[in-house]
Amino acid sequence: MATLETNADVVRRLQDECYNEGNLDVADELVSPDYVEHGPSLSGTVRGIDGFKHNVTTYRTAFPDMEIRFEEVLQDGDSVAFRFTGRGTHEGDLLGMAPTGREVTVSGIEIDRVADGKVTEAWLTYNTYGMLEQLGVVEPIESAAEPIESAGERAADPKEAVVRRFFDELVNAGDFSAVDEILAPDYVRRDAGADDIQRGPGEFEEMLSGFRAAFPDMRVEIDDMYVADDAVVVKATETGTHEGDFMGAEPTGKRVEVEGLVVHRIADGRIVETFASWDFLGMMRRLGIVSMPGETAA
Repeated sequence: MATLETNADVVRRLQDECYNEGNLDVADELVSPDYVEHGPSLSGTVRGIDGFKHNVTTYRTAFPDMEIRFEEVLQDGDSVAFRFTGRGTHEGDLLGMAPTGREVTVSGIEIDRVADGKVTEAWLTYNTYGMLEQLGVVEPIESAAEPIESAGERAADPKEAVVRRFFDELVNAGDFSAVDEILAPDYVRRDAGADDIQRGPGEFEEMLSGFRAAFPDMRVEIDDMYVADDAVVVKATETGTHEGDFMGAEPTGKRVEVEGLVVHRIADGRIVETFASWDFLGMMRRLGIVSMPGETAA
């Protein structure tokens, strides 16, 4: 067997051989016994090698022809972040959902921490709502308008600073007075949970204003930040109270907490591209707007 030269090699091989090829034995080699995977609300937390194998089996049983394609891989130190696209045909049971024969495509982001050639922890989010929508399990929702060192372990990086301003000023405060210092004129934002693409600071401000109208007290807290090359990967938690119309849903007064992963690409001191993946399905379930099979919407 060839020697794995980088942590990115470990992550690529684990995804390729386990999920794409169905070789579960490689998990014994590349997954730590104390492995923990923090996943979306659909699958929840996965623990240990057996838990990892069970999760792979669950998805490969439901989607025998599943394929995960790497769109971008970023590595710095003991952490590897990657954007991916997953495809497959629903031919087996999926968490109680009978086969539909439908093909699905989802996108997402994952951050893996690697130690001694084994993946020890992972944070994953992908478009679970979009997957269920494609399977016909939930109704389509009309769009509103879509060692890496932790931040506390190193000196501030200029790329970190502009990303912090993105969240502090634009997202949390709704203050776009200095947007030209934060976003490039040709800025593009893509969301794994929506078909819409915001092009330019103006479209982003319009989208964000609509979201803030639905959740006036919304706030995004940065849980961790990773820097690799020209990109900054953010692990974050968003909170807010549903007090306004949201994609056609009347206010519920419920408070939600949603986890997400965001990749920002930086050029000349400004953000030129954002790819975000939030647990949209989890938010809709917490608001009682949608329910899974066997659940009753609150």
